[in-house]
Amino acid sequence: MADEEVPKDIDDHPIDERLSFLDQSRVVIPMPKKPDPKADIKAMSEIMSGLTLTRWNKLDIPPRDWAIEGFFSTTSRMMIVGQTGAGKTLFSLDLAAAIATGGRMLDWVVKRPMRVLYLDGEASAETMKERTEASLAVYGETDNLVILNRDVIPDDWMRPLNFDEGEAWLLKAIEAFRPEVIVYDSIAFLTLIDLKKAEEWTRVRELMNRITASKIGQILTHHTGYEGTRSYGDATKEWNQETVILLNKPEPGATAPGKVVMNFGKARNRTDKTAHLFRDLTIKRHDTGWGVEGEAQKDAKPATLNLRMQHFFLECLDRLADKAEASVGFKGEPVRKVRLPELLAEMIDRGHVNRGDKGQIPSTERSRFNRAKDALMNKSITEKGGLVWRIEARL
Repeated sequence: MADEEVPKDIDDHPIDERLSFLDQSRVVIPMPKKPDPKADIKAMSEIMSGLTLTRWNKLDIPPRDWAIEGFFSTTSRMMIVGQTGAGKTLFSLDLAAAIATGGRMLDWVVKRPMRVLYLDGEASAETMKERTEASLAVYGETDNLVILNRDVIPDDWMRPLNFDEGEAWLLKAIEAFRPEVIVYDSIAFLTLIDLKKAEEWTRVRELMNRITASKIGQILTHHTGYEGTRSYGDATKEWNQETVILLNKPEPGATAPGKVVMNFGKARNRTDKTAHLFRDLTIKRHDTGWGVEGEAQKDAKPATLNLRMQHFFLECLDRLADKAEASVGFKGEPVRKVRLPELLAEMIDRGHVNRGDKGQIPSTERSRFNRAKDALMNKSITEKGGLVWRIEARL
């Protein structure tokens, strides 16, 4: 008897192996005819023995690929919740532009330019064009940010994400553009579900979990409920978000028009070192970008490549110096010295210096590293005998 033909997946679309469907309800998984409970238990025991607290520390898991160090990475999920008219689309689009260009927004400095896919299911084409012009004026031109608006794309694109067609389309779009970050604006207009019912959000949540497993950061925008203190509908949508930002208009008469109160309803990555990234603030969008009430506005434009490399050089130096033993500098002052090869290795591990296809460090990357070191020499750092340290003490 001929072997039966295995049916293809019903969506039949060219998805990369890392984005293949994981929906086991569509796949017939062969099971042994006579399961051996003792063998299963033994196998489970072996797996568990490798996942103890001690062994977790030894697992070869690469560090996060941060878009914004300590705040948002390619495995982060963040929800931006705002009142109607509070500016969440412009806020989200500016954040997307900052990530795409390697720029800055508020206290958030982007480590490197990333590819961003922005799905706009809510605004008219005219409104989105006005928003893009505002972002373009601040962050400049880039091909790293693709914005899909319902008014300017084919009718069969961007179907509701809780439908087979919408899920299949999104995975094809990911394959076509290869984004590192996706922005969904907003979930109420990109899905067709009752947002008050937790069970209707389940399929979208599972889809987003699969995308997270593919190392793609995700930003969701949503509307507040009537009271304005949290997202509209069932609260379980916020449970698997790392960060939840609330944007609200100030109380009438409290501050000047155009200002927005930004609070953090959830901040899973907040630590003593990252607390400044999760400040509750009153902010306002100016022609030059977002500013904080009572503070000088920070430059939102991307820094030059060498300035960015200098920033990463000092960041990695400080990280290693915090673990180094105290020593003395040229004048007997207390310092913490770091070996240059260790510093270079740290910058490679964190993605600031790239290796070639065969694992070697290209001469261009070494030159970038050395130019940053030379620019900082005698201003922020000093060097002797292959050791480098901050001029000011960091003890």
